[in-house]
Amino acid sequence: MSRQESSQVETVTSRKGILIRLTDERWEHIAEERAELGSLRSEVLRTVADPTRIYAGKT
Repeated sequence: MSRQESSQVETVTSRKGILIRLTDERWEHIAEERAELGSLRSEVLRTVADPTRIYAGKT
């Protein structure tokens, strides 16, 4: 996980090698919609980087 101070972006790499960026603005939106996640930002990023399961999406 890396954090870029000036732009307030954290990044992780998914299992498929895709760089995932989480800005403070997006995190605020997530925390507003899912209050139970508000204090779990680091855990959410770790889960994105190394999930226990991956489900196929609808196409």
